[in-house]
Amino acid sequence: EQIALLNPTDVDTLTEILDKWNVHDAQIILEELERVVDADSDELHVIQPLIEKGLWIFGPEYESVSYTSNKGLTQVIRGLMNVPDAQIEKPRRRPDFVVLPDTRIGVFSCDSYGTNAEVDGIAKVLLLELKRGGFEITKKEIRQAEDYASEISNKGDLVPTGQIVCYVLGSKLNNNAKPRTIGDEADIQIKVIPRTYRTIIQQAKARTFHLKDKIEKRHQNESDEVVQDILLIKPRNQKSE
Repeated sequence: EQIALLNPTDVDTLTEILDKWNVHDAQIILEELERVVDADSDELHVIQPLIEKGLWIFGPEYESVSYTSNKGLTQVIRGLMNVPDAQIEKPRRRPDFVVLPDTRIGVFSCDSYGTNAEVDGIAKVLLLELKRGGFEITKKEIRQAEDYASEISNKGDLVPTGQIVCYVLGSKLNNNAKPRTIGDEADIQIKVIPRTYRTIIQQAKARTFHLKDKIEKRHQNESDEVVQDILLIKPRNQKSE
């Protein structure tokens, strides 16, 4: 009934998600994220692969296969950090991430195509900064993300109307951690969006139409109905009063 009421755009979105995920996969990632995001210990090694396999959480545009890890821009971020122990993590079949004790940063991008249908630069960059479990995001982290985005804007081969979207994710948001937009659509635009992992999880649930919760509720209701039906069945040898 829910699917029958969806508009064509939502149906396409659900189809794209289920092409890469089944409902069981979505359930696993959401439950695992809920388990680790509030932990005070360093759970970044768990959060990172879950997030990078779920870019659809951040919006329908990021479901496209055109969004891939950009190793060149990752190196730009590493150079800006100027931290001797900053590493580029290269696990098998996993995008490169800049790794620090409390932070992991991944950069994804999609190409821009000119009138001749050939690549003429980068249209949009998605920067994900993942803080360890228990970390509170403040104005300092917002400004740092702006610095990363500015460096990418200067060295990243974006088209003049390109966009850089930075998600800074942590367990808590300080009152001064506000979203920031720099520039307009006529120039390279930078958006910095602080979010808690809890909010991201709720967005993911909403994008999957709360299927997990609805399915569990439906199964529970069906089980209750079966129990009620069984209780109403009288033994064959029992007489009505």
